[in-house]
Amino acid sequence: MTTLRPAQLLLLFFAAACQGGRSDLSAADADASFEATISVDADVLGRSVSRSIVGTNIQWVDGADELVSGWSFGGSASPLAGTGPDAALGHMLAPGLAALAPQMLRAVEELAPGALRFPGGTNADVYHWREGIGPLATRGTGEHVFRKEQQRMVFGTGEFLALANRVGAEPIITVNVPSGTPEEASAWVRAVNVSGLSDPDARTVLSVDTTRTPPGTPRRVHYWEIGNEPYLREDLRPELTLQPAEYAKRATAIIKAMKAVDPTIAVGLPLRLDRLGAAPLVHFPGYAEIVLRQVSAPVDYLALHNAYLPLVYKGGPGGVRPDDEDLFRATMAASRVVEADFAAVRTFWKKLKPAQPLELAVTEYGAMFTLGAELDGYASSLGGALYLADVLRVFANTPELKLAAQWSLNGNGIFGAMTVRGVPRGSYEVMRAYSRAMRGRLARVSVDGPTFDSPAIGVVPAFTDTPVISVLATVDTGGARDAAPLRADSSPAASGTPDRVKRLRLLIQNKDFLREGKLTIRVRTDSLAGSEPTIEQALVLAPATGTKA
Repeated sequence: MTTLRPAQLLLLFFAAACQGGRSDLSAADADASFEATISVDADVLGRSVSRSIVGTNIQWVDGADELVSGWSFGGSASPLAGTGPDAALGHMLAPGLAALAPQMLRAVEELAPGALRFPGGTNADVYHWREGIGPLATRGTGEHVFRKEQQRMVFGTGEFLALANRVGAEPIITVNVPSGTPEEASAWVRAVNVSGLSDPDARTVLSVDTTRTPPGTPRRVHYWEIGNEPYLREDLRPELTLQPAEYAKRATAIIKAMKAVDPTIAVGLPLRLDRLGAAPLVHFPGYAEIVLRQVSAPVDYLALHNAYLPLVYKGGPGGVRPDDEDLFRATMAASRVVEADFAAVRTFWKKLKPAQPLELAVTEYGAMFTLGAELDGYASSLGGALYLADVLRVFANTPELKLAAQWSLNGNGIFGAMTVRGVPRGSYEVMRAYSRAMRGRLARVSVDGPTFDSPAIGVVPAFTDTPVISVLATVDTGGARDAAPLRADSSPAASGTPDRVKRLRLLIQNKDFLREGKLTIRVRTDSLAGSEPTIEQALVLAPATGTKA
């Protein structure tokens, strides 16, 4: 028997308003409110959901942005960070690996990301994995792609896989295309998936066996990505730029070499259509079609970076700083750009690969307002976090999407979900809430409430009739009544198995800049124990906030 109990409705609020909001709000504005009704049918369930869409990125540089214990910024003062006196304060995930800072490890475990991507970003374009394995004292160095400095590789493949295993995350590895070779990429697959990082082609041996399955040992890597953002030209490193035909040639050779080692891996091609929202966002017009037509090796999924929004460039139209309320409204409508891009990619794929089902990954995304300009800090604001929540709702409702990784886990200036001391930012709280809600299956949900219009700002075009209240509903029937947290194996015990319980989780956002929402939540289910078939609950949601219920 499966039951849904009202007592399981819990509330966890995360405020999410842009920094520097308007200071001239009148008392009437502050007291304003609206009403909306959320209707959930807990018996009409859709497809399964997965924590793998609530992933994040880890860079290898700077001791994985100071994830490694004893790392000092730049690394020059700590060439063997993770092994010296400070390492005693850290935590080694396996023998021979660099120790991680305890407060950072605790924060990652609490976040429980469903996927982890490594070793960059753009830093993947100069990463040579062999330098980052083996005993720490004998590891090589690598180049920080932007600062052009050499750093000891104290956070390498072994540390990455051990951390992914520790938190139960799907690992994703991005191989080096601009400065790497097919041999290097295929040897990486062999070392990780076949030889347990004791590959004879590798310079040193690491005592971590990645061929066994969890728990207890790092897992093999199924998802591999062929380069990072090859459709863009990095102004600071123009020598890494590849023309579309050259990238396609190299990608073909790399994929064939990798699949010869392990034909079961899923290989992803990073692509972007010419336009995203209101703007052209590739340096090579026609890039996606040229590359997909010319890559002659099997491509298992497309890797997109289509959710760095609202992307206001250098401050706004004509260089004029947009009004905070207008900016907030555009940001709250920006997830519609992502939805439209997914639809355009479906059409594009069907045209070129009509016989192959489309699979997607979003290997980087996050709130991005400006780069090197006045609005940079908004990326780590609570308003940016609310945007992140809305994008995750879109991800959960995109059936082709297999995984997604926010940029990035920690530090990294304005982008980290937490600071280099493990202090959570707003995006961390959003991801933690979604990670816990991504269990079971989607439930049918509808909203009867107000809408809003938003102006064109940055990449986001003008939109009308965007719902003020957005909701994601999931139902999990995997646990038992009054049980501890859900187990991965929900098979019944030999005897005395208690009734199953439907756990309904709602993630609700109020996108109104000024008004609180007075919400009525109606949940219908025929399997509700000891109650009427419909539960009704009132909830007041403050302006520009979200809640997990």
